[in-house]
Amino acid sequence: MQIKEQIGERFKEERKLLGISQTELAESLGASRRSIIDWEKGVATANAEVLSSFHKLGADILYILTGKREHKKITSIDDKDRLQLAIEAVEEGLEAIQKKLPANKKAELIVAAYDLITEPGNAGEKVVKLIRLVA
Repeated sequence: MQIKEQIGERFKEERKLLGISQTELAESLGASRRSIIDWEKGVATANAEVLSSFHKLGADILYILTGKREHKKITSIDDKDRLQLAIEAVEEGLEAIQKKLPANKKAELIVAAYDLITEPGNAGEKVVKLIRLVA
């Protein structure tokens, strides 16, 4: 398999991992759907500007180009602390609106909060505020 094809496969893998359709990605990158198809097949390669924009959407460009994943940033909080913060934020938010949820719905909310919390700081407060807004 040629390097362009390998890059194309990884490009497609990242797009799918992000849950973005070819059409949505084309719109976000200011490209045509045909270009996305060509990049994913390895017929052509995306330029640096496109890759930079794709990175801003959450794609791992190092992986696309080399097949190696980026390492987690040292500044990010670890998973245990992040989960604890998510649980505490959900509990506080539900308490603030005086609402109880079934266990399965509460678990879904905790997972969503976990996904929102990426850095230490006032992330928990943001989750509480979000719960209050949707209540």
